[in-house]
Amino acid sequence: MASIINVDKIAEATSGNGVQIPGHVVQDVHHPCVTVMDLSSTSYVDLTGASVTFTPKAANSKLFVECVQHIYLEQSGTGWQGGHSAIVIDGNLQSTANSNNTTVYGVASRDTGQSSGQSTRLMAYDHQTATYTVSSTNAIVIKAQVKLVFALTYASVNNYGRGFIRITEIAQ
Repeated sequence: MASIINVDKIAEATSGNGVQIPGHVVQDVHHPCVTVMDLSSTSYVDLTGASVTFTPKAANSKLFVECVQHIYLEQSGTGWQGGHSAIVIDGNLQSTANSNNTTVYGVASRDTGQSSGQSTRLMAYDHQTATYTVSSTNAIVIKAQVKLVFALTYASVNNYGRGFIRITEIAQ
């Protein structure tokens, strides 16, 4: 026969310790990324206004980090154009390569039917996720970085749309 515990409220026994149930959300932080930034580097650079100082509530929590950024690309030729975002957690760039260890494009396009004087424009959201296990309750910095995958006529981030970083701490 199964045991059932019925409760109306769960409270911490010692003030400041909190109540953590494995597998449940401890805290959830949403950071909007609204600063427009022109994009010109083919190396990762910090996205302006996309840095969050996060303090875990438990020393062994797992963080699920989601980064969504709006990327605008404009190209006046018929070559590839592309942009990509990445997540940096506590100074470590999270995986940005596929199984063949080559760069993931993120957002990209190519117009092979262009006439002289025309340009291709693309707006899309690049979505990245990372899972990270914390080892203390010390504050860590989580931020978004962006880069061009191919050189373009013009590129910007969060110009015609907005992005965000979302951090969900899950008890273990």
